Amino acid sequence: MAIAFLLVLGSNRLDKRHFSTVQTTVNSVYKDRVVVQDIIYQLNNIVHKKELQFILNDDFKNNTSENLKAKKLLADFGVTELTTKEFKLLKDLNNQFSVLKGMENRKADSLVEFGV
Repeated sequence: MAIAFLLVLGSNRLDKRHFSTVQTTVNSVYKDRVVVQDIIYQLNNIVHKKELQFILNDDFKNNTSENLKAKKLLADFGVTELTTKEFKLLKDLNNQFSVLKGMENRKADSLVEFGV
């Protein structure tokens, strides 16, 4: 009877450990994949707004809040668990966003210079 009790107790402890592992894995997948999808969606919206500003020759002086939001989103993306390929893509995205901000600044300066 004692052996059966110890076997049941050991089995329950093992099941509890496996459940904990599964729960950690599910939380990790949520944090590192589902949250990242939302970040990518928000970044896409920001970039689309910027694209429309370039097409419409719109004012670029009020982009500070959008740029700060994008910078924060990119930083949040960077703290998730990334593969090597994802890390390289994020680095490229950061560089491209910096280039975009430079283009916005040049465009804003040229619009001010020409009085548009």
